[in-house]
Amino acid sequence: MNHAAICFGLSLLLFPFETSPLHAQNPPIKFERLGLEHGLSQSTVYCILQDKQGFMWFGTQAGVNKFDGYKFTAYQEDVFDSTSIATNVVRAIYEDHTGTLWAGDGNAACLNRFEPETESFTRFTHDPNNPHSLSNGGVVAIYEDHTGTLWVGTSYGLNRFDRKKEHFTRFIYDPNDSTSLHGYWVSSLYEDRSGTLWIGTERWLNKFDREHERFVHYEHDPQHPRNRK
Repeated sequence: MNHAAICFGLSLLLFPFETSPLHAQNPPIKFERLGLEHGLSQSTVYCILQDKQGFMWFGTQAGVNKFDGYKFTAYQEDVFDSTSIATNVVRAIYEDHTGTLWAGDGNAACLNRFEPETESFTRFTHDPNNPHSLSNGGVVAIYEDHTGTLWVGTSYGLNRFDRKKEHFTRFIYDPNDSTSLHGYWVSSLYEDRSGTLWIGTERWLNKFDREHERFVHYEHDPQHPRNRK
């Protein structure tokens, strides 16, 4: 189990919105616990998102949950329904600039796109016979850059999604290529103000060179003077 996950129920932090003089006693911070008894499908929460409409989304070990402020709606795997979410372990949720919601399956190579009109999902899965399918491994990170390109990090590489063709370009670690992505497990993605995409893996920090489609990597060096205690 991921120890960073939020367990034993979901706690919502209630912040005081009125300011008070510095000399006044600050009101106590209060938590409201929302758990299984309130409709949450499972108590281990891996990821949280608030969408543009204000709904809260929670990825758990038993599907993705939408909270409207009053009740939860759970979207779970149904082996008899190909339009359900692919598996129940949801480790990544992301909303793109169009308002489309994406959910990543942590235990399967599948990216799920939520279709709000039908309350269903479109699945993009790994196909060993299709090099333009999602790379193998669970989806753990999703990010959209300034060009509208969707990037998907899995436990086996980085994927760039072409929305028009609906296919993926894979970037996989090659120990024999110094310009390849370094590391298999892509756990974090971020684009800085200059438009540079940064990729965090299990041992390296990678910077993507868009022009040449290659990576510059940075690794911790315990012998470097700045890294010594």
